[in-house]
Amino acid sequence: MSVKILDQLSQDFTQLLENEYDYNVVIEVGEQPNIKLFKAHSAILYQRSLYFRQKLTNATKKKQCY
Repeated sequence: MSVKILDQLSQDFTQLLENEYDYNVVIEVGEQPNIKLFKAHSAILYQRSLYFRQKLTNATKKKQCY
């Protein structure tokens, strides 16, 4: 692969992470009343982190609307 293709792919992933398009995981951090929500993509979390790989493998899906 050329460096140009890898640079573009990197930019595409950065944009994917910066916007909220098609996220499928919401991570809730903190305690009431100071809770922050982080919207993420499970495929990226799974691939980049052993911790999230284990958590996502054992997670049950639940639907919530935010």
